[in-house]
Parts: sequence; structure tokens; C-alpha cells
Amino acid sequence: MTGVVFHIGLHKTGTTWFQNQFFPRLEGVEVLHTRHLSRVAIPANNSTTLIVSHAGLSGTLSNKPPGNSQMLTENLRLIAELVPDPAIIIGFREHASWLQAAYSNKAKKTWGMSPRNYVRGFSLDDLSWLKKLRTIEHSSAAVFPFLYEELLWNPRALVDDLCKFLEKVPPANLDQLLNIRENPSPRTQVGQFVSRTLYALSAASRRKLFKPQCGPVGARFDRFFSVKQIALKPDLARALRQDWNDLLQLISQHRRRDFSGLAQA
Repeated sequence: MTGVVFHIGLHKTGTTWFQNQFFPRLEGVEVLHTRHLSRVAIPANNSTTLIVSHAGLSGTLSNKPPGNSQMLTENLRLIAELVPDPAIIIGFREHASWLQAAYSNKAKKTWGMSPRNYVRGFSLDDLSWLKKLRTIEHSSAAVFPFLYEELLWNPRALVDDLCKFLEKVPPANLDQLLNIRENPSPRTQVGQFVSRTLYALSAASRRKLFKPQCGPVGARFDRFFSVKQIALKPDLARALRQDWNDLLQLISQHRRRDFSGLAQA
């Protein structure tokens, strides 16, 4: 595959790992990490594939307007203006797990954010992964949807499918790359407190000292303290469970693989 491929998230589905570890190891690939589509230039070399990768192209971790659905629609419109029939890669993650990771990512920098208020800020429309994939299908000729859970349980099958989609050879050192964790988010109260404090001190310094270490240092405390869990209301939990099961069927059709083992009762 040559030309331009857009890897648009979702957040917390291994996006940073793909950007930093996987895509740069593929032969004939150039990676551009940006959400500013005006900076995208079509490669002059016909043998080069440009992968534009940014989780912000599919939405945001914020639970405030504009909603994720609106942001995705607008970015897909801009992508279509750049490239006719673009190729799009998007990852999904089981909703409760995603909300837990998304809250942790936001809370490591934000004081006074509770899991309950964070979840309450999202509409069901924003959390419908099935609607996101349907929207992308209508705007792109080639779509590669994947699941974060694949990275945990069957990464080689995911890599094989993705490389076939990109028409590239998998990296020889894949096992080594899979052991690298990117962008850890502390989830315990103690870990979040340490992380927020370090972010505040870093922001107060003129050179943003030790900013890259704030999250990882806080995440180390997760091994010693309990995690603050996200709780979903029963009606929302049922709706998201149905959305997840419907999504699995649609991704199974795209990938020609059986993902029914991940379905929720």
C-alpha cells in the first residue's frame, strides 16, 4: 500500500505504541504524529506510505462538548478533502475498560475529578463504538478496525492482519517491541496524587522539567495500592454491552476472524 493511511485512535488502544514502536519499524513507511491535517503532504515517492497517526482524530478523552461523534465527523470530512477514498486504521476497547483507562489518563493531570462525574459527562452517542465504525465505513474505502484486547491476548494475529492491510512485512523484533509499554496511566488514588503533583511541579518550571516521568512514576504505585474503579449505571452498562457485541460482529466481518469469544453475556 502506498499513499496516505490515517491511524485515528481511539485513545487508550495502544496508539502511542503503534506511533513510537511499530509503524517506524515497517519498511517503506514514514510516520507523521499530528492532529493538524493541514500539515499532511502526500508523499512524492510512490514507494513510501505515510501513516498519519493521532488519537485526537477520532475524538477526545474530555467529557465536555464538542462530543466525540461531532469531532470524528469533522475530521473525516477533512481527511476526505486531503485523500479520496482514504485508508483508515482505528482501534476499539471494551467500554468499561476504556472508561477506566480514559479516566486514569485524565485524572493523572487533573485535581478533583471523580470516576462518577467523568462517566456522567459522556453521552451514549459518544460511547457508541459501533456508530463510530459505521461512520468511518461511509467515508473510507479501506478500513482496518482492531481491538485493544488483541494486543493483550493475540498480538501476532493482529500484527499479521495489519501488515497485510498495509502490504508490509512484520518487524523481525516484534517480541521485543511488544514488551515495551507506552504512556502508562496510574489508576490508584496514591498513584494519581503523585502523578498530579509531579505534573504541577513540572508545569511550574520554566522548562517543563521531568514531564515525561510524571505518569510512569505515578503508575509505579499501582502495584501497592487498590485501583479506584469506574461504576456504570445498569441502563448504560446494558446499552454498552449490546454496542460491544454488535461491534464484535462487524469487526469479524471486516477482518474475517471470529471475535465472538470477547462477547459479553
